Amino acid sequence: MKVKILVPFRFEVDRKVVEFEPGIAELPDDAVDAFLRARYIELIEDKPAVKVVVKPKGRATKAVK
Repeated sequence: MKVKILVPFRFEVDRKVVEFEPGIAELPDDAVDAFLRARYIELIEDKPAVKVVVKPKGRATKAVK
Protein backbone atom coordinates (compact mmCIF):
# COMPACT_ATOMS: atom_id res chain seq x y z
CA MET A 1 0.00 0.00 0.00
CA LYS A 2 1.32 3.47 -0.86
CA VAL A 3 1.81 5.67 2.19
CA LYS A 4 3.45 8.94 3.17
CA ILE A 5 6.10 8.39 5.83
CA LEU A 6 6.23 11.12 8.46
CA VAL A 7 8.96 9.78 10.80
CA PRO A 8 12.08 7.77 9.90
CA PHE A 9 11.90 4.17 11.20
CA ARG A 10 13.17 0.62 10.56
CA PHE A 11 10.94 -2.30 9.64
CA GLU A 12 11.55 -5.93 8.74
CA VAL A 13 10.32 -6.86 5.25
CA ASP A 14 10.92 -10.41 3.99
CA ARG A 15 13.42 -11.07 6.79
CA LYS A 16 15.48 -7.98 5.89
CA VAL A 17 15.58 -4.76 7.89
CA VAL A 18 14.65 -1.79 5.74
CA GLU A 19 15.07 1.82 6.80
CA PHE A 20 12.24 4.13 5.77
CA GLU A 21 12.89 7.85 5.43
CA PRO A 22 10.21 10.58 5.27
CA GLY A 23 8.53 10.66 1.88
CA ILE A 24 6.32 8.33 -0.17
CA ALA A 25 6.92 4.58 0.04
CA GLU A 26 5.27 1.19 -0.35
CA LEU A 27 4.50 -0.84 2.81
CA PRO A 28 2.95 -4.30 3.28
CA ASP A 29 -0.79 -4.11 4.00
CA ASP A 30 -0.51 -5.98 7.31
CA ALA A 31 1.95 -3.41 8.73
CA VAL A 32 0.06 -0.28 7.71
CA ASP A 33 -2.50 -0.42 10.53
CA ALA A 34 0.10 -0.45 13.31
CA PHE A 35 2.10 2.43 11.83
CA LEU A 36 -1.07 4.46 11.29
CA ARG A 37 -1.98 4.14 14.97
CA ALA A 38 1.57 5.16 15.94
CA ARG A 39 1.28 8.15 13.56
CA TYR A 40 4.46 7.23 11.71
CA ILE A 41 2.63 7.25 8.35
CA GLU A 42 -0.40 8.71 6.54
CA LEU A 43 -2.46 7.01 3.88
CA ILE A 44 -2.31 8.45 0.41
CA GLU A 45 -5.84 8.44 -0.87
CA ASP A 46 -6.46 8.58 -4.57
CA LYS A 47 -8.19 11.86 -5.13
CA PRO A 48 -10.25 12.30 -8.26
CA ALA A 49 -8.85 14.70 -10.80
CA VAL A 50 -10.71 17.98 -10.62
CA LYS A 51 -10.42 20.65 -13.24
CA VAL A 52 -11.03 24.13 -11.89
CA VAL A 53 -12.55 26.37 -14.49
CA VAL A 54 -12.60 30.07 -13.81
CA LYS A 55 -14.25 32.25 -16.38
CA PRO A 56 -12.40 35.53 -16.79
CA LYS A 57 -14.38 38.64 -16.09
CA GLY A 58 -14.10 40.24 -19.48
CA ARG A 59 -14.74 43.85 -20.20
CA ALA A 60 -17.56 44.54 -22.54
CA THR A 61 -15.69 45.67 -25.62
CA LYS A 62 -17.64 47.83 -27.95
CA ALA A 63 -17.18 47.38 -31.63
CA VAL A 64 -16.42 50.45 -33.66
CA LYS A 65 -18.95 51.05 -36.38
